[in-house]
Amino acid sequence: MKKQLKVILQYLSLPDYRRSLFSELSKDTKINFEIVCGKSSPYPFLKNYSPHKNTNVTYIHNKYFRVGKTTFTWQKHILKTIINRKPNCVIMLGVDPTIISNFPLFIYLKLMRVKILWWSHGTLGHQGILGKMFRIFFYRLSDGVLLYNEDGKQRLINYNIDKHKLFVVGNCINHESYEDPSTNLLRKKIKIIFSGRLEHRKKLEILFQAIKLFKEQKIPVKLDIIGAGPSQDTLKTLVNTNNLEKEITFHGAVYGKAADRLISSANVGVIPGLAGLSIIHYMARGLPVITNNNFTEHGPEISAIHNGKNGYIFEDGNYYDLVEKILLAIKNLEVLSKDAFFTVKKYYSPEFVNENIIRSIIQVNKSYG
Repeated sequence: MKKQLKVILQYLSLPDYRRSLFSELSKDTKINFEIVCGKSSPYPFLKNYSPHKNTNVTYIHNKYFRVGKTTFTWQKHILKTIINRKPNCVIMLGVDPTIISNFPLFIYLKLMRVKILWWSHGTLGHQGILGKMFRIFFYRLSDGVLLYNEDGKQRLINYNIDKHKLFVVGNCINHESYEDPSTNLLRKKIKIIFSGRLEHRKKLEILFQAIKLFKEQKIPVKLDIIGAGPSQDTLKTLVNTNNLEKEITFHGAVYGKAADRLISSANVGVIPGLAGLSIIHYMARGLPVITNNNFTEHGPEISAIHNGKNGYIFEDGNYYDLVEKILLAIKNLEVLSKDAFFTVKKYYSPEFVNENIIRSIIQVNKSYG
């Protein structure tokens, strides 16, 4: 019997949306998987979870300090904690200059010939030319990069990073968030869901204008909003100013089954601005997804949307076009809904991502060992 590879994942905390994936990695017999992380994260809106018995977690202390508007993280004793476990491979969270303890850890692991994989969007950040060079340097030094989609892989290839050590593993949500779409097909009225942080880059005011147009045309419509954030008060004022209180409901920060129920009660998910993992949340409940055509601002999950097949792309900022796409989604709901669910079950499940990560780990340990 082959000896298991000892694999450690360095993470900031245990985010709830990773629960099923971490469980899959923990029970996979091909590796001995352990997470080393803090109990808190620098992101107050991020919900964490308590690990199950089958998930091997070692907690360390995250220390935070601010320089200007930027929060930096130092994970106390992470070097000692990981060294003591004598891993074959360490997966590290992104190439993020704000997690400063990662870089002495990276250098030590390289000296000890431990395989290192970054788990990353494959972006080069917004810290100017020095930040870009910094990221490229550490991507190149690593043994591999786990990426969410082909776009991230191509970005790194364009910066002369060896394509053979770039692995597209995908992204996923928790098992219970997947639901057969047939329950949504009974609702032909327009019931829209938005789930995400309430901030300027989500462009919710465009969706509100679309709701206003529906109301003016006497077309019944309902919008449920899940989430909180810095723009919450401004958005509520905008709803009141336009007399849309009956059409738009703010539910605040809702998680788990309560969030799933709200998503399941809708028949279309709309993200007028920056779109990310919520695309997968909507599709997992059989909802077609509508978002804008400014692809540079979206997360890697945008690649799940196939225009006209499981959702629609509207012209950025054009709420008339958004109205048209919502009406198209309702008209073609059955076909779009089934394709949306099929897409995430096949390519965005915890099992699928787990298999890709395990395959990448094994390949790195063969190729570089």
